[in-house]
Amino acid sequence: MSQADLTERLEDELFSLRERVGTQPFPREALEYLNDWADNDKRWLRKFYQTGSDEPYYDLTPATEKAIGWLGTLTERSFVGTESRLLTLFELLKQISEGSNADQDTRIRPGSISSRR
Repeated sequence: MSQADLTERLEDELFSLRERVGTQPFPREALEYLNDWADNDKRWLRKFYQTGSDEPYYDLTPATEKAIGWLGTLTERSFVGTESRLLTLFELLKQISEGSNADQDTRIRPGSISSRR
């Protein structure tokens, strides 16, 4: 994406963020952020010049693309648990806890899970 287009989009996003959370968390201008993100110590963006153009362009580095892809997979996995599944889980955890007690008298005490088997 060209520097002009990307700067304009980032300025719009920064404006929206600043209205919600104030200017302190995002004090710099969009172009400063872009140059920082393309700097050698971060390398989140690649800054380059297309043939015959004096305007810089930016694209994501492969590592950044991979990280964004991985973040996207986190939202794809959803756990839909029912109350009965959760109750089963808690019961199993209780059994594990009681069954791992080293004191034999506690494990075989009447009413304990181990003595019901």
